[in-house]
Amino acid sequence: MDNSEFRIENKDAEVEISLWELCKSVFKRLWILILVAAIAGSFAFFSAKSTVSSSYSSSYKNYFYVENNRTSSTDVRSIMQVYYYVATNDDILERVSNEINVGLSVEELKSMINVDLDEKNTIVTVSVKGPVPEVVYAVADKLNTIAANEITSKIEQSHIETLVVPSEPVLQTSGENPVKAAVMAGIFGFILTAALIVIIEIVQDKVKNPAQLEDRFGIVVLGSVPKSKKLSRGNV
Repeated sequence: MDNSEFRIENKDAEVEISLWELCKSVFKRLWILILVAAIAGSFAFFSAKSTVSSSYSSSYKNYFYVENNRTSSTDVRSIMQVYYYVATNDDILERVSNEINVGLSVEELKSMINVDLDEKNTIVTVSVKGPVPEVVYAVADKLNTIAANEITSKIEQSHIETLVVPSEPVLQTSGENPVKAAVMAGIFGFILTAALIVIIEIVQDKVKNPAQLEDRFGIVVLGSVPKSKKLSRGNV
């Protein structure tokens, strides 16, 4: 048996399949493979693109300490908890909105702000995210000033030092890369369609025309019986 052929055995018979013919069948339908890959890739590209979101981020870090050395570290952590409450308080955020005058509601500001407490090192990191870089920076800068002044003016001997000032807004994107998604979907669609064509060829292992008969068995076909229309009984 030729290396380009393999056999499939079952209870009824042994079927010999030509790998070369299978490959030719796939290449003859190359346009179908390309079309399926293009459709799958396009669908994946636009689906992934619709899920990609972009925003700008600005952040700052504050260090907390107290003047009285006899004050325990628990007191400092309590001040940090107060800072979290102040930085997300409705009244404070309303003051921030009014002073930067950008027309943002309190709820919108809350959705933009994230406060991370590092109680071990008594450092608070505040990040602000939003679609407009100028607004993001203004919110971070004003919140840093108002929240720190609010706490130090109310809690004696407390100090808040800004270790890292509000950074310049940085563009951040989230979601799957549309190009990568399109390429992966195109490859998957191409392979899956090729496999489907091979399966159909194996299941329908019949000689469909004289040319295929000559290719498969290496003989010359001198003639073939033409297809005739079925005759009704009245014409017999």
